[in-house]
Amino acid sequence: MTFSIILKSQLEGAKRLDAEQIKNVLIPIISADKQKIISDLVKKSFDARKKSKELLDEAKRKVEEIIENN
Repeated sequence: MTFSIILKSQLEGAKRLDAEQIKNVLIPIISADKQKIISDLVKKSFDARKKSKELLDEAKRKVEEIIENN
């Protein structure tokens, strides 16, 4: 029930949650193994984003060089 209140607040753009709503939020305890898996996936995601940006920048430079040389 609390999750649906929070979700509804987010969807409707509520500015704040009251203390009682926050007290009732259930926070799952995730095993260390699953935390490690999640951590690794997040790191891979950041690495992939960085590589993507580098490749895009390189492609832009090459296109600009081709345009300037022709």
